[in-house]
Amino acid sequence: MKVLTILLAFSTALYAGVPHLPLDLTFEESQNFYQSIKNNKDNSFKDPAVADAISGGEKMNSWLKLINEGRTAGNEIRLTSKGTQRGIPIDRPSKYGAKTIKAQLDKIKLQMPTVMKNIIYGKSTIVATALVSDEIFIKWARLTSKSYQTAVRYTGLLKRRSQYEARAARDVRGYYNLKAISDLDIFLSNHRALNAEEAKILRLNLKGLCINNFESDSRCESELNKAYKKNDLVTYKKKFWSGATRNWDRFFKISEPRTDVKWSQKAPGVMEVTFKDPKNPEISNWLKDNVEDEFKWTDAGWALEMRYVSGGWGTAYLEFKKNVTPHVTGGNKIVMDANTDIQEYGVRWTIRHEYGHILRLPDCYHEFYDKNEKVFVNYQLDTTDLMCSRAGKMNKRIFEELKRVYLK
Repeated sequence: MKVLTILLAFSTALYAGVPHLPLDLTFEESQNFYQSIKNNKDNSFKDPAVADAISGGEKMNSWLKLINEGRTAGNEIRLTSKGTQRGIPIDRPSKYGAKTIKAQLDKIKLQMPTVMKNIIYGKSTIVATALVSDEIFIKWARLTSKSYQTAVRYTGLLKRRSQYEARAARDVRGYYNLKAISDLDIFLSNHRALNAEEAKILRLNLKGLCINNFESDSRCESELNKAYKKNDLVTYKKKFWSGATRNWDRFFKISEPRTDVKWSQKAPGVMEVTFKDPKNPEISNWLKDNVEDEFKWTDAGWALEMRYVSGGWGTAYLEFKKNVTPHVTGGNKIVMDANTDIQEYGVRWTIRHEYGHILRLPDCYHEFYDKNEKVFVNYQLDTTDLMCSRAGKMNKRIFEELKRVYLK
C-alpha cells in the first residue's frame, strides 16, 4: 500500500502546473488559450511556420466574421457541428511539433485556392464575400483552423515540455494493445513466431507496461532484455500488469465522490443532485436541460434530476468569465467562457462534459511529449465517451461507474 501511495502521489505531481486543455478545443477556445500565453518568451514564437499558422488562423477568423455579418440568420458559414466531430482514436494518435506544423502549412498553401491564400496567408485585405463557393471556403477554412489550433497548442505546451515528457509514464497504448489480444499468455509464449515488424511492436507494448509502473526507461529496457533472454515474457507481463491496470483505471474511475448525491435502492431510477441556483432563468433552464438530457440511461430506466438550492459549502455552482478555457476548479465550480453563445453545439457539449467532472468523472484522454520522436502526442481512450472526446456522449460505461459509486 505504501508503494502504491508513492506511485499515485508521483503521478499526481506529473500534472502540477499543467493546464486543463481538452484535446479538441473549438477555435474560440484556442484563441482564449493563445491570448493567455502570447506574451511569454517561448522560442516557439520565433519559428516562422508556427507564427504563420497562427496569424493565418486569426485572419481567416476575421474574414469569416465579416462574411457572416452580411448574411441572414441561418445562412451563415459554420465550420463546426455535431457531425464534424471525429475524435482522436488511441490507435491513430495526433502527433505534432514544429516540423509537422510546417509540413501541414506548406501543403495547405500549395493546394488552397489562390484568392483565399492571398488573404489568409498573404497581404490581401479581407472582403465581405467568400470569393469561392461556401463548400470550398469551408473546406479550406477548416484546414486553416486545424493548423492554427495545432500551432497554438504547440506554442502553449512547449514551455512545459519537461512536464509533458514526464507524462509519458501514463501512456496507455501498450496496455491497450496487449489487453486486446485474446489468450495473451499463449501469444507471449509463442512470440518467436512473429515477423520482425510484429516483434518490434510487441516489444514497444511490453515496455509500455513497465513505464506505466513509473520505472525509468533504462530499468524497463533492462527488465525486458532479461525477459527475452530467459524467453519468459509471461512472467514479465505479470510483474507489471497490475500497475498498468491501475494506470488505465485512473482515466475512468471516480475517486473522492461527492457527498451530496442521492441515489438509493428504494428509487433506483433517479439520481438526485443539487446545484446552486444561477438566479438567471435563461442560464438555469439551459444548464438543467443540458445536464438532464445527457445524464440518463434509458436501458436501465435511469435519469439524473438536478435540483436548485440557495448554495452553501460544498455545493456545485457555475461562473462565466471572459476569455477562459472552460474547466472545473476545486471540484465544485464550473467556469465557462462568457464570450460564447450558450446555444452553440460546442458550448452545449462542453457544459455536459464539465458537469461530468462535478460528478468526479475524470478525463479519459492523454497528452505527452515523446522525447524520441520530438513531438507532442495525444489521443482519446474512447472517442464515443463523453469524458474522452467531443465526439462522445453518455454511455453505459459512465452509467455503471456512477452506479458503482453513488447507488446506496
